[in-house]
Amino acid sequence: MHELPYLTADVPALAAVIKKSEEDFFVEELPLYELEGEGDHVHFFVEKRGITTATLVRRVADRFGIASSAVGVAGLKDARAVTRQALSVEHVTPEACLALELEDAEVLWAKRHRNKLKRGHLAGNRFAIVLQDTDASRLEEVREVLERLERTGMPNAFGPQRFGARGDSGQIGGALIAGDHREVAELIAGRAGERDFGAVRRARELFDAGEYSASSREWPRGFELSAKLSFAMHKNRGRASRATRCLSKREKAFFVSAWQSELFNQFLAERMPAIDQLFEGEFAWNHGSRRSFQVRDLEEERTRAARFEVSPASPLIGPSTTLSSGQTGNLERRVLQANGIEIESLDPRRFAGIEGARRPLRVRPLEVSAEALDAETIELRFCLPEGAFATSLLREIGKDKLSIGTDSRE
Repeated sequence: MHELPYLTADVPALAAVIKKSEEDFFVEELPLYELEGEGDHVHFFVEKRGITTATLVRRVADRFGIASSAVGVAGLKDARAVTRQALSVEHVTPEACLALELEDAEVLWAKRHRNKLKRGHLAGNRFAIVLQDTDASRLEEVREVLERLERTGMPNAFGPQRFGARGDSGQIGGALIAGDHREVAELIAGRAGERDFGAVRRARELFDAGEYSASSREWPRGFELSAKLSFAMHKNRGRASRATRCLSKREKAFFVSAWQSELFNQFLAERMPAIDQLFEGEFAWNHGSRRSFQVRDLEEERTRAARFEVSPASPLIGPSTTLSSGQTGNLERRVLQANGIEIESLDPRRFAGIEGARRPLRVRPLEVSAEALDAETIELRFCLPEGAFATSLLREIGKDKLSIGTDSRE
């Protein structure tokens, strides 16, 4: 993956550990709209800990005897954390939702609404994150970083969780778009490496050896896609072009989206530190309407950017992407050329229905604070808009000295 520079590179890195326990990382969704109190759907707010959103959705679906796709969610939340998020189900009562008994989760409230909850239907997220094993005497430096991010804007990078445990989800997406079926299959189910352990490593080694049936049986729970593809390779006698047909549209879209995200981070890296500056002919993001537009009146838009009403916006590349003009357009073309991409030759059929879009290069963290809990512990509190990653804020504080801890209970 492309390495991002730091917006606050002049402030020394603060060594710290996050997620030593689930309670050290708290996330709460902020609703996008008021619930109407009537309708066929019930929205309910759940506090979970130690499980993914996908696991929570499966457990809710199992309790109601419905498909997981019938459970609505606005966003995906960390597993190694205490998180609060909304879900929705149709044709049930609020009382039935409140009565749900869920392992590692508790329903806090439930209310009727007319529509299903869909991805992106949240205003943002509120965070409370504890930095452990750090130097709390440097609290003022932490506050300086936060103040600058609040004033200038935080780099709106996609976090590492977007790219999977091995960091290759974007590479898989690129192979899908290029039509390289062998590359797709080997990245998903083979090429055992240093990040693979136990049953996962054995399954990948079997795949690499061409033992596809044995590989499909070795994959542990949570690796259903890899197991499915391994079996498809067995069924199709190693012909990857046929085996990759087993990938659903949603699975393909996930990888294509990761590919878009990786390219976006490269655009962002090229624009650092000028993520608060606008140039003639580029596209900007209106934070109020949540839409992009091309800059025509540069002076007017620069005034609005100073008020944080608008921000520069780089592309999430797709078949319908229109590049900027002027110097920003030259930058966008340079990044695409470095990756061997020609927009005119992109095949829409390989994008799993995903079109081109724009994403702001910066977002503003709100309700920001930092407090020392003791000599080696600092607590951060802040809110971020929908789609922004807390890791982008944390990396500006910890730089390359930030690590993820091990829960003492494990």
